[in-house]
Amino acid sequence: MPHELSAFGIFVSPWLAACAGACVLAPLTAWLLNVTEGSRFFRLHQWTFLAMLVVYACALFRWGW
Repeated sequence: MPHELSAFGIFVSPWLAACAGACVLAPLTAWLLNVTEGSRFFRLHQWTFLAMLVVYACALFRWGW
């Protein structure tokens, strides 16, 4: 697995790509939880969103983004 990703000749860290993906997936998940009223099971919504960001970033980095 390469240590850097190439985007149009610019090398970026895999963590940057994983965090960018997490910044897209976490709001979508939060929106889905709000629409389906699943967010009522969480008391602190801000901490839940931050936890989703961390989980998505670690998962995307682990599976090769």
